[in-house]
Amino acid sequence: MDLKEFEDWMYERYAQKTIEDTIRTIKRLMKYNVNIENKQSFIEWIRNERRKGRLDRTLNSYIKAYNRVLEFLGLENEKIKRFKVKESYKTVKATEDDFKKLIEACKFDSYTALRNEAMIRLIFTTGIRYKELITLRLSNLNGDILTIIGKGQKVRQVYVPPSTLKALHKYLQFRVATPGNDYIFLNRYGEPLTYAGGRQILYEIAKKAGVHFSAHMGRRFYATYLYRNGVGIEEIRQLLGHSKISTTQEYLKITQDDVINDLRSRKIDFFRGTLPALPVCNGMLPAGFEPASRD
Repeated sequence: MDLKEFEDWMYERYAQKTIEDTIRTIKRLMKYNVNIENKQSFIEWIRNERRKGRLDRTLNSYIKAYNRVLEFLGLENEKIKRFKVKESYKTVKATEDDFKKLIEACKFDSYTALRNEAMIRLIFTTGIRYKELITLRLSNLNGDILTIIGKGQKVRQVYVPPSTLKALHKYLQFRVATPGNDYIFLNRYGEPLTYAGGRQILYEIAKKAGVHFSAHMGRRFYATYLYRNGVGIEEIRQLLGHSKISTTQEYLKITQDDVINDLRSRKIDFFRGTLPALPVCNGMLPAGFEPASRD
């Protein structure tokens, strides 16, 4: 398929940003050796990516772009249906109560229980991304400092609180790995967790705890918790590994419910104890009370 011809065709139908995003996505598909002119080739790629654990929301962006290709090829009636995505995943933050329930769900006497608790604690108390979590190596941990290799191979360091460090060391005492394997989090066979395997573990913990949870929700909790405890936005940006401070600000969006719950928890009561109550008898002002002059 001639990309230049496809781009010219889109100029008559779509906005500039849509065109740029679509071309970028199609080029990425071609880089993944997808035959753009073969619908079945694209469908097989989508299926494989989903098996690997790719989010449906991410795959939908590829489907949306590819449907424009089908339209360009005169196959508009063969457009591919996108996956249903739960709206609740968009901007939900985990809560401290969720954290307690998730930790409680890990409390049983086994090797995997120690691993699971360490994973949950790291997510909530370091703001680590899910992919960063499952690719951690023993060399990344130095005392209470965790070195994280993030997006674009960017390196950042985060502080690991005592309770999380204790849970991590307890797990490492029982960790059994295959020869030469230095990944921190392993499956029951001593091999590194796969992308899909790790997600399944978190899903099972959340199911047992009875809460809706994803690693990204814990990351948002971490950012908000730091902000509410006086840590500056620039410091939080560095800890999260964001390139732009605007991304960090998006994480810290405070809803009206957040504000009300915060005031309620602080038991805010304006002027309590500072203004005397005004005695009223039968709806009338008490004797001797002189209203202020309007002059």
